[in-house]
Amino acid sequence: MYLTTTYKLLVVFVCLWVFVRIQSNKKMRQLTALDFIHLFIVTNMLANFLNTPPNILGLLYAIAFWAVLIYLLEFLTRKRKGRKIIYGQSSPLIQDGDINIKEFKRNNLEMEQFRILLREQGIYSLYDIKHAILEIDGSLTVIKKEDPNLSALLVDDGEIIEEQLYRIDQNKEWLRKELSKKGYDNVDDLYCVEWSKRNGFYIKSKGEKTKE
Repeated sequence: MYLTTTYKLLVVFVCLWVFVRIQSNKKMRQLTALDFIHLFIVTNMLANFLNTPPNILGLLYAIAFWAVLIYLLEFLTRKRKGRKIIYGQSSPLIQDGDINIKEFKRNNLEMEQFRILLREQGIYSLYDIKHAILEIDGSLTVIKKEDPNLSALLVDDGEIIEEQLYRIDQNKEWLRKELSKKGYDNVDDLYCVEWSKRNGFYIKSKGEKTKE
């Protein structure tokens, strides 16, 4: 009896250790609904393993199947369209100082709850806000009016992010023209492009080698 219990506990420990190692690069607030589903399924599989006669092959099959499913989902989320389908997308609560009532209702967010989130960031008036975005992890990103630290990711893995261009009151034509001035004629070749009021463009191309 004790040998069987020890054996089960060791198997459970190893499985949980592997799962934690996989998720260790994410902070708790960055975990998505899909990550919690992974955790729920894995813990239930391990609980069943502890409470039933030992069946290591059955457990290994279940974990292997789930690992393949996780890998496929992670593969799909490498592209922006896949991430939107699986994880959802951020919600613009305030755009150009105008409250988006539809997004507040869609996220079941009351104004007083929103104001509490603002006060946590040291903001005490709606008048000071240019943009406010509710991120997919539940955090709130706020851009103040005339904020010199305003920055936006305009290109991600060769894809232009139009909503980010909208945040800085620009369009695709402006971006392509500015990139062309800097010698980048093909957006598909760019890994990322960030723009900020203070520093201008930060550009990293896919073929550019990392400095050692």
